[in-house]
Amino acid sequence: MKRYLLLVLCTLLAILGCSRKWDNPVESAVPLPGVPGLISPANNAWIWNAQNTITFTWSKVSGATKYKLLLSNYSAVSDSFVAMEIADTFYNWTDTNKLGKMYWQVKAWNPINEWKISSIYTFEKGPYILARNGDLSVGMGYVQFIYENYFYIGSSFSFRIYDISDYNKPIYIKTVDYPRVIGDCTVLSDNLLYMTSRFDDGDGLSIATLSDPLNPTEIGHITTTSYVDISGRNYGLAIKDTIAYVVNYWKGLFLVNIKNPTNPINITSCYFDRPSFKVTVFGNYAYVAREDSGLIVVDVTNPSIPYIVNRIIYPESYINNVYAYNDILYATGHKFSLANPTNPILLNEGPYFGFHKITVLNTIIYGGKYIFSNSDLSVLGKCDKINNDTLLYIQGYGIKNNNMFCGINCYKPVNGGIQDLGARGIVVFKLAP
Repeated sequence: MKRYLLLVLCTLLAILGCSRKWDNPVESAVPLPGVPGLISPANNAWIWNAQNTITFTWSKVSGATKYKLLLSNYSAVSDSFVAMEIADTFYNWTDTNKLGKMYWQVKAWNPINEWKISSIYTFEKGPYILARNGDLSVGMGYVQFIYENYFYIGSSFSFRIYDISDYNKPIYIKTVDYPRVIGDCTVLSDNLLYMTSRFDDGDGLSIATLSDPLNPTEIGHITTTSYVDISGRNYGLAIKDTIAYVVNYWKGLFLVNIKNPTNPINITSCYFDRPSFKVTVFGNYAYVAREDSGLIVVDVTNPSIPYIVNRIIYPESYINNVYAYNDILYATGHKFSLANPTNPILLNEGPYFGFHKITVLNTIIYGGKYIFSNSDLSVLGKCDKINNDTLLYIQGYGIKNNNMFCGINCYKPVNGGIQDLGARGIVVFKLAP
């Protein structure tokens, strides 16, 4: 029994980091260090990956002459990729390529190399990739969205469908043919999918049902501009109530009655010349992005008689995407107040949002490759790489439960340019804790 108790005592002393020889008067005169208390990053903290430097701080303890910071990908803090001896109680760590979930702790040492160790804290630096599926043989598409537990990529005459029930393991299910070329924009409303489309007769609006999620089926279609009129493309689409607002690059804004989705009807159009891209609707007004021509505000109170009420041009500004959320208009690096909807007032400016989609969730703006603060438009995070030298081109995305699913192309920088690596697929980014 005594031998067993002695064994337990020795084991505890080893765990606590005490190597003191109790019969040595010199060692007995040197106090053991205290246990460091971890301060920051806080336990379970989320750190945006645009922050290149992380400052680790911990409490100063009596008896300690140095500290050792341990940083690992493993909860036992084994195989530490940082093991730094420090005289102070903080350390600035810089590594722009290290992402994901990490664990850290600190050892305190006294002059005769006896130590006490802190508890273990964890934090995440992201966005970071949770999963990747390279099973993609068709071209990428700008139409990417989530419905129920499925992720869709629309490209050319087909949809590619993935099961994302387990977001750590997206599984390719099938490819479904579609009767016309799927365009650049999509709006999902209930179980109906509205898309810009192209076919032999010209550009138009296609409406599909997702009542069977594994078989998107067209139930309605209408041509808005024929190729006889113009060789153009529909780049913008917004849905409000029973009206679809379709923007053609060359011919402006088209209004379509979709009250009966199986029989959409052209109502009228509001002409303005190129370039015209995305559209969003707030109240009785449509806002159209027009690159270096700024914004056009169209009064659509009467869908049969839309008319331009304002043209907004900002010098050296390039606006090709718009999105209205509450009473704010987000427009490619610009944020406007819509308190007066006919005359948006610029609140602040920031980096480029991205061309294909803008999503605003409370305090965060998502633009695919970049994530921005809603308050000052500063860049918080980037979804731009698989590893140090493999970069991503994101053409679209869908967000569910703080995870972003997106179809990607891979490339790497080469001699001031880029090299297409020919690698495609989908990746899942964790966006927030």
